[in-house]
Amino acid sequence: MFRIDCLFLVILLIFLSFPQETLAIDPPHWNPCWPMFYNSTILEQCGKGYGDWCPVSEGPHPGVDFDATNNNNDILAPFDLPGYSGDVVEDDQWEYGYMMCFIQNMNEDYGWGIGHLEIADPTISPFRYNDPIPLRSPIVPAIGPSGPHVWKHIHLAWIETLDPDPTSPFVGYFNPFDYLQAPYNYDFVFFRPIPYVESLNSGSGIWFTSDGVEDPNAFPGNIDEFQDIVWSIVDMVVYPRSSWYDNIIATGAGVRSVSHLLKRQNLYSEQYSEFQSSLYGPRTLVSFDGEIPYGPSPEYNALFFDDAGLGDWSFRTSYIITNCGVDDIGPDGLDNIWTSAMEHNWSENKFNLGGWDTRLRDPGLGGSQTNPISLVNEHAAFPDGRYAVEVTAESHATGDSGARNLPAVEISPSLRATPIYGVYSLITSSQVSKR
Repeated sequence: MFRIDCLFLVILLIFLSFPQETLAIDPPHWNPCWPMFYNSTILEQCGKGYGDWCPVSEGPHPGVDFDATNNNNDILAPFDLPGYSGDVVEDDQWEYGYMMCFIQNMNEDYGWGIGHLEIADPTISPFRYNDPIPLRSPIVPAIGPSGPHVWKHIHLAWIETLDPDPTSPFVGYFNPFDYLQAPYNYDFVFFRPIPYVESLNSGSGIWFTSDGVEDPNAFPGNIDEFQDIVWSIVDMVVYPRSSWYDNIIATGAGVRSVSHLLKRQNLYSEQYSEFQSSLYGPRTLVSFDGEIPYGPSPEYNALFFDDAGLGDWSFRTSYIITNCGVDDIGPDGLDNIWTSAMEHNWSENKFNLGGWDTRLRDPGLGGSQTNPISLVNEHAAFPDGRYAVEVTAESHATGDSGARNLPAVEISPSLRATPIYGVYSLITSSQVSKR
């Protein structure tokens, strides 16, 4: 026993002598507060939320951006008690302007960072590390539009202190809206026409494409006809928004979470009902609850529909809702994202993972790898008939939950996410998988 115990101790000491891959991030222990700017009479609009679309080089957005288009006032120190500077760093490595860290106590390792600030001299108070900062004191204004952005805004994120200067990008570890308490009715969920493929003022609110074909120009067939009669393995794209309480027509930010389920129409009663859950029940694509991947990642590619990855600086975050499995989303909200081609897990009775297998072929293509067919008819979920897709989303700030059955005959940007049916009401037995 003695020799075994000694051997175990030696192995343990050797193991502990190597660097361990543990994430030692101090979680936020104080809340930032509104308003963001001196003499502000309103709460600033969230223009881009945590996890929203960003260029692939940055990945899902690692913080929250607040609009400063018409605001030339200084930003306010974001604490209700006196605090300190966690230093500043020029932000040109990633975007533009300066990032400033605010800490509650001296010598802390993490604090709330506010980015895109116009600082003329970072070597004077209150910008130096551990400089005292009175509560809610004015600091400096946001820098004007420059660099890759043509939008004046500030960026809020939980970051490491900036002394010494960071050598890596500002990764998103925590969702700021878990700590920044938004007032009632700050934002609501709306559904909008799909960017790049529908008119921004009208559309059905959902877009169908083949599994893995996220560029409409690469679609193997007539993409417009596919919106009426789908076949093979299908991906679906939706565009829910967290719109500001005072401007429901605005594009707004993306959403915190998005889920969906398929419904089948009874051919006789024309009522819709959920299908068997093991075939295609409710499933959640994502909920941005914790650390998100920075930069290029399989999760990024699976989440966003952005016209062949070209991006759009109007921040039109549209989601490929079918790129998910049937498992739990995990503590960070990302574990159910499906990053590979659609498949059925026969051994665990999990089907339509990463897409909707309709079992229908395009007659013009014949049977091929690009035009497959399910082995078992029952696993096609909806081999024929009409259907609706119930999409549920949660707004970034207040957690307003909205559901909509899509496709809609016409998506109106002025309507909230009311649970209405937008599919056509007439059907004949000869019509297959038409909306």
